Amino acid sequence: MLRYHLFRASITALLLLAVSPSARALSPISAEEAPKANAKLLRALGQGDQAVQVVVGVSDGTPSPKALLERPDPAGEPARRIVRLAAQKRLVGDLPQSEFRVRHYAESFSILSGTATRDGVVRLANRPDVAWVALDETRRRFQTSPQASQTLIRSDAANAAGVTGVGQTVAVLDTGVDYSVSALGGGGFPNSKVIGGMDTADEDNDPMDCDGHGTSVSGIIAGPNGVAPDAKIVAVKVFSSTDTTNSTCKDTAFVSDIIQGINFAITHKSELHIVAINMSLGAEPDDDTPAGYCDTSEPAEAAAIDSAVAADIAVVVAAGNGLFTHSLAAPGCISSAISVGAVYSISSPAVRWSDCTDQPVTPDLVTCFSDSNTNLSLLGPGAFWTTVGKGGRTVVGFGGTSASTPAASGAIALVRQVRPDLTAFGTLGVLRSTGVPVTDPRNGIVTPRLDTLAAVQLPFGRFGGFVGTPVAVPDGTGSSSATATISGLSGSVASLQVWVEIDHPDPRELRVRLTGPDGTSILLHDRDGAPQQPINAVYGRTDVPAQPLSTFQGRQANGTWTLTVEDQVAGNTGRIRAFSVTIVPGQPVVPIPAQTDGSVLPVVGRVQGTKFFLSDVRLYNPTAASKSFSLYYVPVGQSGATAVRASRTVGAGQVLALNDIIFSEFGFDSSIGEVTIAASDPAFIATSRAYTQSANGTFGQFVPGFRSTTGLSFGQGRATANGFRKDSQFHTNVGFTEVSGAPVTVRIDLLNGNGTLLASTTRDAAANQTLLITDIIGDRGLGATSNFRVDFTVTSLTGRVVPFAILIDDATGDGLFEPAGNPAPSSSDVIVTQASYARGNNDTFFKTNLYVTNVGASPATLAVSLIPRLLTGTPAPPAVIPLGPGQTLENLDVLNTRFGLQDPSAAGIRVHPTGTAQLVVSTRTFVEKFGGTFGFFIPGLSTSSSGVIGLGTGRVAAIQLDQSSAATGSRSNFGMAEIGGADVLVHVTAKSGDTSYFVSANTSFQANVTDILGSGAVATNIYLQFELEGGAGKILAYGVAVDNTSGDAIYIPAAKEP
Repeated sequence: MLRYHLFRASITALLLLAVSPSARALSPISAEEAPKANAKLLRALGQGDQAVQVVVGVSDGTPSPKALLERPDPAGEPARRIVRLAAQKRLVGDLPQSEFRVRHYAESFSILSGTATRDGVVRLANRPDVAWVALDETRRRFQTSPQASQTLIRSDAANAAGVTGVGQTVAVLDTGVDYSVSALGGGGFPNSKVIGGMDTADEDNDPMDCDGHGTSVSGIIAGPNGVAPDAKIVAVKVFSSTDTTNSTCKDTAFVSDIIQGINFAITHKSELHIVAINMSLGAEPDDDTPAGYCDTSEPAEAAAIDSAVAADIAVVVAAGNGLFTHSLAAPGCISSAISVGAVYSISSPAVRWSDCTDQPVTPDLVTCFSDSNTNLSLLGPGAFWTTVGKGGRTVVGFGGTSASTPAASGAIALVRQVRPDLTAFGTLGVLRSTGVPVTDPRNGIVTPRLDTLAAVQLPFGRFGGFVGTPVAVPDGTGSSSATATISGLSGSVASLQVWVEIDHPDPRELRVRLTGPDGTSILLHDRDGAPQQPINAVYGRTDVPAQPLSTFQGRQANGTWTLTVEDQVAGNTGRIRAFSVTIVPGQPVVPIPAQTDGSVLPVVGRVQGTKFFLSDVRLYNPTAASKSFSLYYVPVGQSGATAVRASRTVGAGQVLALNDIIFSEFGFDSSIGEVTIAASDPAFIATSRAYTQSANGTFGQFVPGFRSTTGLSFGQGRATANGFRKDSQFHTNVGFTEVSGAPVTVRIDLLNGNGTLLASTTRDAAANQTLLITDIIGDRGLGATSNFRVDFTVTSLTGRVVPFAILIDDATGDGLFEPAGNPAPSSSDVIVTQASYARGNNDTFFKTNLYVTNVGASPATLAVSLIPRLLTGTPAPPAVIPLGPGQTLENLDVLNTRFGLQDPSAAGIRVHPTGTAQLVVSTRTFVEKFGGTFGFFIPGLSTSSSGVIGLGTGRVAAIQLDQSSAATGSRSNFGMAEIGGADVLVHVTAKSGDTSYFVSANTSFQANVTDILGSGAVATNIYLQFELEGGAGKILAYGVAVDNTSGDAIYIPAAKEP
């Protein structure tokens, strides 16, 4: 007979057959002889078993659990319990004990279990009061073989906020619980932590653990270091002890003992305040054939779990450790169960399991063993937890879906503490809507990973869930609908997330529509997908709808939201299982004040391009008093007349981190545009970083802030950005942001390295509007183009713009933002503070390309030399390069090819015009890796620019920095180039530390901030200040933020403090 197993360390959670074959062959029993016996039971009898354990569905006249789940009738339940028990005992009384021996009665649902002979099975399968007879299968434990897991799901922060699971109880169906350990109450049973339970497997009232698995699971739920440390535990032992000493458990548990445990939890729900049942156990599928919900093939567990959910108990089940990517283990595959898969909470070069290996490992990577399909409900940390074990020992490597499942059960206890009004499905809706979307790299399925702090902090008015019973979808004709209500919100919709779960075997037959309170309507799903991959999507978070959710931006939020499902092909039935709407209300819509003297971030986003891009913003107040800021966001296509405003205050000398600013500050789930930041005076610095995220780390670009009173206007000539290309790997986007509050017209010219015009286009923009052109070469109908530049000219009498271009590597998603420059004629040198030809960490090798454009009308002669930091080899002498009007010098890998330097080498570059010239100088320092490239832009800055400081001329600062040695964090370097021809002593302050550095004349210098803060320092949102303490020289200073996983970096020029 088949048993359930726990999902534990070996990750060998295979379906075990615990049937002892008969010594003599017996003829098989046919379906005609036993018409109500399921196929697995008939196969077991065909193998020669004299007797088997069975589960029997009884026809007693009461509604089925599924019917009660769809049409609740709690008032009639006491009478139904009497009817069920009477019918079960009557059936048992009619059968000879030699043919059937009862094991468990169940008053919560119409099921009993016991041992039946071959004749007993035939007799049962032909009775009119029997609905079905099934093999009593088995399940195993799902465990793998600090507290990073708590930090990952932010349960520690939720606990610190006072949400600890108080008043909530979780029933743990497992190997029992060692209630004698102090972490779980201590002393006898019951106690202050383990407040009730029983042993359904050995049929006694003592649920003492025979293995340790159930104790460790309970520790994750409600131990001192668990997710819900003040929750209570009901211990239900469903695995039999191997002997009377209770020292070990049998490997598997019978379904009948499991559903009897569910029956116990339902019966004692009110008395013990049970809100969830945890089952870190199951049986894997036979193979990875796509399989959705399994209610039909697992009728006993489906009935039991439906009954629990109808009683408002969430049933949380391990997804399984079978490495399957198209199916889940049973009973996690049942439609009313909450299935939980596993992710890592740690970083490691590699983690090897018995059947698979993950490398490299980063937090939120789905483990290679975790079962997956579209009907997976949640992900949680399953590698690893530190928890308590039997006898009070500390278990430091508890993992698997056995571990991620209790993390979800604990999360349910936290949510129910703050939201007792929610149903079991409503609680799941909150967890799914607030979870962090994680993509399984094996199948591309996106599932929410638990974020308990976000769940418990979700404002009441922002979430509306369907509170009715599952709604049948007409087969092939008509439609059905479910509704959710939002109330109490002020303002309109900024963004929304919609959870839809539909139990239907083929989503290609379905069309799903969402209609808002004002009648606005979009298609969420339009007959796509694959068979046995049920719709279980959080549109706007894990899945992209057929039509954009942005249709609802600015629309009415309060009122009734309607989900309509139409089955357009006959042959399959389905049900709407769940529907909820989570609203992010918009900030006030106001015009940007005219002539604002603030800072403009020309492009910030949270948008899908070739990759998904986010923007983090830093806002630095260098003054001695707190400062209030207004942040105005203008999405692309809109004007400053309808800006969305957020207000923030930054303390004296502090940097405010506004991570994922589009969502966190303005509430937009998907949008791109510009941010104008205004205060009582312009004495502040604003910067941003746009980036993508992947298993290989982050890849990003630095976007500086620009004074809104500056920019390019009519009659000021053209601004130029250089060093771009278009080919199979790269494309270039261009754009401009209007900053004066007036409409503008801009001509955009594309020119090759000789200054020949390739194409031109003219674009209009409204006041404070950002205009973006994706792939400008493709937009103009041109083919592959190398070394081209982009010129911007304002042709209207009104308007002022910040123009820019962005080089995108399509393989990595890395971007390089380059503001267009409009240099005045000058004889000043132009400095690039750092160029490289050197091997770095994480198997990286950095090279630098140099681009110099003569935008003047006269020829120029340039002397290009080095500002050395580390030179390997004898450098070539300074190069003298003639450059005609409009020409662009492209020097690839400049340190090696121009100056003959070898690895490792690093130096600044000085471009010296022999006379007056107009030069635009830029570099790209990059790495070739991950099938593409990533790197950063370093601008050429004039020796007369505002960022140059000397003794007594003030200080400069670099923000947008963090420091960590963790694989998923980032580290920060800083440096400076002496450009005045004399030695200097530079005082550098980083956060609370400060150190002075001597820099020789005409040399460059670089260090890590740990040089100031100390080895092993971890700091977030730090900034650097540079000020000269002595010497007659001058410096240009900078910071560099490096992703520890990818090795990608952003270069941050130090800006003069106002």
